[in-house]
Amino acid sequence: MMVLVLLLKNGKALAATTLISQDATNALAIGAFHAMKKGIITVASGGNDGPSSGSVANHAPWILTVAASGINREFRSKVELGNGKIFSGVGVNTFKPKEKSYPLVNGAEAGYYGRQDSARFCDAGSLDPNKVKGKLVLCELGDWGADSVVKGIGGKGIILESQQYLDAAQIFMAPATMVNATPDVAAPGIDILASYTPLRSLTGLKAGSKSINCSSLLPGLGYDALNYPTMQLNVRNEHEPTMGVFTRTVTNVGPSPSIYKATIKAPEGVEIQVKPTSLSFSVAAQKRSFKVVVKAKPLSGPQILSGSLVWKSKLHVPKYFSTFLQFTATMIFRISLLLLAFMAAKASAASIDKQTYIIHMDKNKMPALYDSLGNSRQWYESVIDSITQFSSQEQEEEQETGFPQLLYTYETVTSGFAAKLSTKQVEALSQFDGFLSAIPDGMLTLHTTHSPQFLGLQSGKGLWNAQNLASDVIVGILDTGIWPEHVSFQDSGMSAVPLKWKGKCESGTKFSPSNCNKKLIGARAFFKGYESVAGRINETIDYRSPRDSQGHGTHTAATAAGNLVDKASFYGLANGSAAGMKYTARIAAYKVCWTSGCTNSDLLAAIDQAVADGVDVLSLSLGGVAKPFYSDSVAIASFGAIQKGVFVSCSAGNSGPSISSVDNNAPWIMTVAASYTDRRFPTTVKLGKGQTFEGASLYTGKATAQLPLVHAGTAGGEGAEYCISGSLKKKLVKGKMVVCMRGMNGRAQKGEQVKLAGGTGMLLINTETGGEELFADAHVLPATSLGASAGIAVKEYMNSTKRATASIAFKGTVYGDPAPMLAAFSSRGPSSVGPDVIKPDVTAPGVNILAAWPPMTSPTLLESDKRSVLFNVISGTSMSCPHVSGLAALLKSVHKKWSPAAIKSALMTTAYATDNRGSPIADAGSSNPASATPFAFGSGHVDPERASDPGLIYDITIEDYLNYFCSLNYTSSQIAQVSRRNVTCPDNKALQPGDLNYPSFAVNFEGNARNNRVKYKRTLTNVGTASSTYAVKVEEPNGVSVILEPKSLSFEKLGQKLSYNVTFVSSGGKGREGSSAFGSLVWLSGKYSVRSPIAVTWQ
Repeated sequence: MMVLVLLLKNGKALAATTLISQDATNALAIGAFHAMKKGIITVASGGNDGPSSGSVANHAPWILTVAASGINREFRSKVELGNGKIFSGVGVNTFKPKEKSYPLVNGAEAGYYGRQDSARFCDAGSLDPNKVKGKLVLCELGDWGADSVVKGIGGKGIILESQQYLDAAQIFMAPATMVNATPDVAAPGIDILASYTPLRSLTGLKAGSKSINCSSLLPGLGYDALNYPTMQLNVRNEHEPTMGVFTRTVTNVGPSPSIYKATIKAPEGVEIQVKPTSLSFSVAAQKRSFKVVVKAKPLSGPQILSGSLVWKSKLHVPKYFSTFLQFTATMIFRISLLLLAFMAAKASAASIDKQTYIIHMDKNKMPALYDSLGNSRQWYESVIDSITQFSSQEQEEEQETGFPQLLYTYETVTSGFAAKLSTKQVEALSQFDGFLSAIPDGMLTLHTTHSPQFLGLQSGKGLWNAQNLASDVIVGILDTGIWPEHVSFQDSGMSAVPLKWKGKCESGTKFSPSNCNKKLIGARAFFKGYESVAGRINETIDYRSPRDSQGHGTHTAATAAGNLVDKASFYGLANGSAAGMKYTARIAAYKVCWTSGCTNSDLLAAIDQAVADGVDVLSLSLGGVAKPFYSDSVAIASFGAIQKGVFVSCSAGNSGPSISSVDNNAPWIMTVAASYTDRRFPTTVKLGKGQTFEGASLYTGKATAQLPLVHAGTAGGEGAEYCISGSLKKKLVKGKMVVCMRGMNGRAQKGEQVKLAGGTGMLLINTETGGEELFADAHVLPATSLGASAGIAVKEYMNSTKRATASIAFKGTVYGDPAPMLAAFSSRGPSSVGPDVIKPDVTAPGVNILAAWPPMTSPTLLESDKRSVLFNVISGTSMSCPHVSGLAALLKSVHKKWSPAAIKSALMTTAYATDNRGSPIADAGSSNPASATPFAFGSGHVDPERASDPGLIYDITIEDYLNYFCSLNYTSSQIAQVSRRNVTCPDNKALQPGDLNYPSFAVNFEGNARNNRVKYKRTLTNVGTASSTYAVKVEEPNGVSVILEPKSLSFEKLGQKLSYNVTFVSSGGKGREGSSAFGSLVWLSGKYSVRSPIAVTWQ
């Protein structure tokens, strides 16, 4: 029986065959030959009848015949103690310690007082950074993640002590290994050696070869006229020599002129000659022929001998594959010579550790042939193939470093590719003409019924009138995917998909093109980078497709552009009409985040594809660690996007209220903080002595009775204070209300632990860092969050009596609170990589936001939670970001010719810094009622209706950004990495970062200087009233004088540009180092108020 599957797409085809019986072989060969004539390649299995010789099936030379192989791999590491004892451990890591040894400390001895039991396992929050910094830490194996904890507080690495798992090498985020438990690990120093990976082949061909095949049984004697990439000679006489002659023709698709010389490796007893021994090419696509003569002595007994012919140019020395030489049928560089006498010989290969790198290339250096073809992918492939080299080992055995693995090529927003490479391959690549940089891939993390009304959007009016909503704008959501069947993404009444759209819906696990419609017009999944780090995606946990299993992507997509849905709620809470900010916009979902995070290589590929597909707005609710723009994948890709006119909105991060924690700092990105709306889900907690406190919860059950309170030691053992897994004791908790501190595990997960232990309620208390922030969570039992001050009062009450009790009453949905108020978790400035620009840029609703949710995903993401909802309430800058993305889509529909910088300026200069009661925006992260600052909310809270008619805008050209790079003292290579342009910075022009035409002012003074003076220039474009005059109003920061020149601007027509200079002078003498002061600069004319915040920092 034979199964022939033909895959036809866009004129290209591939035939795959399986299940071949002996009597169907000829039919298959005939069919495959005719398929080949039509340009279809047939791929067939080699059969499962090995190891018998001559058992290969499907051996016609026009068929690609595939054998099967396995690997045997270990990841070992060595631990050497200061006393000389050595232990063997396991672990996957590519770190190279700078020192031979480091101080070693036991985790149990490095913990905070009272936290020793948790510190044994190096649990989050248990270790004292002062005791860990610069040291290796011995941790008992508990929950995975101890390496991240130690790394995050300054440790150099970890040793995991375990009685098990030694056969399973884990991927570590810091230098680490796992060893068997031993009482001797308590020495002063340690040396962790680099892990190695021995790889043994099961065939006579070296492991990893992309050309492993036994595809053609050629004649034993005579000339071989088929121009095949391999040469095979059958020896049929044990007493006489055998000779074979092979003629081949190759085509130059590499640089020209070029000269290739032949290198021959012949097995013992075999003579191989090639004529000519060099091939010269003067132009691209030139053909050259050569002849190979193979003479074999009589062989004693069945054997397989292998040799090789490699053509090497001065520049390119690949071993196996390359596109520099091309056979008529396939593109290959290495010629394999197999002398068959029916028995495989063994060969071994060594493999070294590799990791994924993002390679940035200068496209201007691309060879003319590839440039003329308009396909840089072939150039990148040829570059990849050119860096595979031979290396000699101690035994002088020729072994390979392992083939590079190409994951992605980047064409639209940047130039380059992502590939798994060894260190040596990266070094070889750095010598290649056109190479700019190699950046190791890294992992990023994921960081609404009432929102439109709170933002002032009303159906049929202003931005939500029929004309503005009718415009086709496409919003690209880069997240965890999407649940396509959700009512928020239904397409009733929508017009045909815009003609400009070039994207598609990809097939995958439980996802097909039919899942898309006129609302959800595109869906793709990017996981090559993720799987290269974390292994193949477990499809019992996540979908290997654009389908969303985590809910995050569905929620953000609906927030930005979800359709209008009446009577949306979470079990009756937040009831109303749910709608995205631009609810008539099209959505394109790009799944880049998986269960353990999102890799830069996948993200870069998704942005590259999204811009090529034709999106107008990109929304990224994710981020990582702030880094220079030339090594920041989000910054690089978004710069390419804005050059194509695509607006990019990113979340600021959830690491507040720590200063300088803001992420996504590039000035061409709209960076969004998170704040509260005036809607809340209040609870009332009443203590036994009558004292009451307000909390927040999404629990919808009845109020509790007064229940006994237990906490920490009265509720269980180590970790009971935080209600971590297994810490609570049933005999102490059953029927009681447990007080749990935030931290260590998820908020809803704490409630799960209380419920599992028999508890009937929970008070979730903020730490001092959380301040008075109140999260409303979908708890699995009666529970509420309480602020830090209430938490202190609750614990004082418990300490005052042995019979402490409390009750919780749930009040539903309430409106009218003072708002906006900045969320405590929202990341803060000043920017650590771009201090001359205020970040974040604006704030938007990001706390307790209701939006679409996958019905197969529980609202808490807990496995034990079996509830199914269509809408869920969650918080984060991940929620505020899509609000602004949707608003940008609205503005783009109104002002189709505005640049991304113009839209950004309009949103920033019309933002407000006071709440709905006229007071300055408060900060939930502050223990006192102090107001938030521009380092928390940027220009203020977005006001979409005012942004649609801002009066004046600060526009920024690509040339402005290039000058900005020069002012940062970036090298030409670093500028090219971001901009894809060859830029020579001017020597005769004074450039300063603060001169970027940005809608806000970040001023940096020297803390030890008395006479600080900084002068900046700005240019405004009139987009309001043709004839208008603006006067300036300045609120000066404390200790700073602000001088404007001129103090008024008179415009005569729309589109006119006028410039002004602003000088900042320290007027109060020395400023305290690290201190900041804030003010504002406002241009006023009639109904227009164009406001820019001022932030002055003494460094």
